[in-house]
Amino acid sequence: MPHGAQYTPPIGGNGWRKSVGAVVERGTGVVLSRASVWRLLTGRLGWSLQRPERRAVERDESEIARWIAHEWPRIKKGP
Repeated sequence: MPHGAQYTPPIGGNGWRKSVGAVVERGTGVVLSRASVWRLLTGRLGWSLQRPERRAVERDESEIARWIAHEWPRIKKGP
């Protein structure tokens, strides 16, 4: 890969398919189209497009429940 092992192309872009295609070509000598790379990853290997959840690691569910139960009604009612 041109950027090294730590490089992760953006999700939704075609960069990751090019990178996987380059690895396949380098290892096997077979050139795959972007569509073929997609079919290889999803059909043959069972991969799926996964996106990270947009949640903070520090999220405290019990504190959120407390806030909704006690603080939100007070704020919602107003003065």
